[in-house]
Amino acid sequence: MYPENSSEWFERPVYDKLLEIILSLLVVGILLGVAFPYYSAALIKTISAEAMMVSATGRLAVHEHYAMTGRWLSQSNVQEQIINNENLTIEINQGAATVVFPESKQLRLKGKKLTYRPVVQPNELGMTIEWICGYTQISDHQVIGIDSTDILAENLPWHCRKKLDN
Repeated sequence: MYPENSSEWFERPVYDKLLEIILSLLVVGILLGVAFPYYSAALIKTISAEAMMVSATGRLAVHEHYAMTGRWLSQSNVQEQIINNENLTIEINQGAATVVFPESKQLRLKGKKLTYRPVVQPNELGMTIEWICGYTQISDHQVIGIDSTDILAENLPWHCRKKLDN
């Protein structure tokens, strides 16, 4: 089937070479067709996880305002530049920090929102403030702000779509 030296390959009939090339392209196409959906899903989860780092500026502003005034920051907008020179907008509303993905981001995230909300947990020293994101639900603690997340749960990092039982 395979020629012993390279000059024999050129002596084979054209249809034989063409069939080999077509089969090779078919195998590559099938492999790409199987791999692309998994790659796309991983890319979307990476971009939405990146929002957690970017939202730290907005969450810090909310936390500091609450520490100084005893009230939650009601409204503010913060522009954060991320690694690949895209600008995400962080909207602060009633204590919740919402990351708005730009129009030029991944198609399934275009214009979507991911909300981080503070959770107040009383303890022996006063209280602790932690943050939950997306569709996370928590019981027995006061969650501040309104969740305006509109990204599909399957496109969020795992910690933004689970229920926390405390």
